[in-house]
Amino acid sequence: MPSHASKIDFTGPSHHLRPYDGAKRLVVFFGAKDLSFEKYNFFQTGRELPEHCLFLNNGVNHWYQYGVPGVGADFATTVDAIKHWRDVLGVEEVLTIGTSMGGYGAIQYGAALNARVLAFATDARLMDKHSQSSRHFIKEGPPSCPDLCELLAKTPTDVTLFAGERDAVDLHSASQFNRIDCVRAISLIGSDHILPTYLSRQARLVPLLRSFVAGNGIPHQPDAGDALTCHGYVENAFAAFDATQEQDWTRCEAAARSALEAYPHGEAANLLLGRALLQQDRVEDALMRLAVCSASQPDDIEAKTLLALALRRVGARAQARHVYDQILLQKPGSHRSWYALCILALDAGDLHAALSAGRKAAKIFPSSKLYQDRVENIEARLGMQKTPDHKHR
Repeated sequence: MPSHASKIDFTGPSHHLRPYDGAKRLVVFFGAKDLSFEKYNFFQTGRELPEHCLFLNNGVNHWYQYGVPGVGADFATTVDAIKHWRDVLGVEEVLTIGTSMGGYGAIQYGAALNARVLAFATDARLMDKHSQSSRHFIKEGPPSCPDLCELLAKTPTDVTLFAGERDAVDLHSASQFNRIDCVRAISLIGSDHILPTYLSRQARLVPLLRSFVAGNGIPHQPDAGDALTCHGYVENAFAAFDATQEQDWTRCEAAARSALEAYPHGEAANLLLGRALLQQDRVEDALMRLAVCSASQPDDIEAKTLLALALRRVGARAQARHVYDQILLQKPGSHRSWYALCILALDAGDLHAALSAGRKAAKIFPSSKLYQDRVENIEARLGMQKTPDHKHR
């Protein structure tokens, strides 16, 4: 390690620098939203890389617009701090990596550091319609970079971007990035917004990061799809998603069908179409569409939830119960599934099973008056006395 390394403050509330003897690269990992202090994304994977690694956490959902607490008071001073660490460590190359909010930071700071960038599921512009930042960005003054596309057009930076084909909003952002010459955007079939987790479950994240960092490119991705290359697909899938937010199911159906004309097996559009059909009470048509979605997307809880609802509506209660049980194996805290099991038990005349499931739903989501009223109704039917110590309170 260089003799000047002692000048570096290795750890703070929002950063952790792990040097590596003899390394010539500095890999900067940007954490995603909602991380508590001293928590970092890619931490275990990064520590295993034979490179200097710097882990950053914005602390608040600022999208790295106002610097990093304890590192720099604003964007410029944070960049200067990273450059200082780069120079003290004798680094020849900087790489930046991040997902979602962290991906935004990786691209913005990567451009300033002349870095190679790897980003996952990242907004193209702050506050774009339906984007992650439109829902979670905490603004505390003018952002330092409201538009990554504009930045990359002026400051060409080697960016590799991944987006999941199950997320119409992320595909919309990726398509905007894909118009820029310095960006290579790749869509992955079977993945949603949480792309690193999807890759990690298949033991593909570490090989991908190692290859990228070493400068060997991105390994072949067997599930790379064509969503970003089929003309008209992303625009129509995004329009279908937009229609769902307005609960305009006729417009959603029309846009989803247009999307599927461009890319017949597009996951996001197929699920949106199934949802639109279900909301229009065309349950049999919806059931076939949602069954395909659930089969091709076995980890997609939304697809399973819609499928179970369709099964309930056609009277296939046992099949619906089986799907809800599958959801709860993946996500035991799914209050919607517990409540659905409560209703299914009521339909079957099993008040005790209904009460048990209803209480679980109410305990997980205690602010739901619907759940609380349902539990009290079942208790009354069973002749139970209300007490202030019920577990669901």
